Amino acid sequence: SPPRSYGWMIKLDPDGCLTPGCHPNLTGINIAEQMQHIEVFPNPTSHYVTVKAKEKFTTEVYDAFGKRVREEKNHYKEGRLDLSNLAAGIYFINVRSGGHFIYTKKVIKQQ
Repeated sequence: SPPRSYGWMIKLDPDGCLTPGCHPNLTGINIAEQMQHIEVFPNPTSHYVTVKAKEKFTTEVYDAFGKRVREEKNHYKEGRLDLSNLAAGIYFINVRSGGHFIYTKKVIKQQ
């Protein structure tokens, strides 16, 4: 007889939580409002990208394969990311504030 194959079934709540209520408490945080106040420029760029937000934030830069290539913490309202040593291509800049992911911007890095 053929070998048996077993799998797992995991039931998640509507928010994607294994345990209901696993997401951090977002009381008082209006993420949609924060996203409206984030700027990433210039795009495309060959050297630097400036990120502006309303409050303190952290940036993470990922390449097109999802590999994190840079992380910079504790920007206060404005941060300048040096991308000059990265190869030309598409990168994604994630912005986090207060421990919460709030924004992703695709940036084109030119030579």
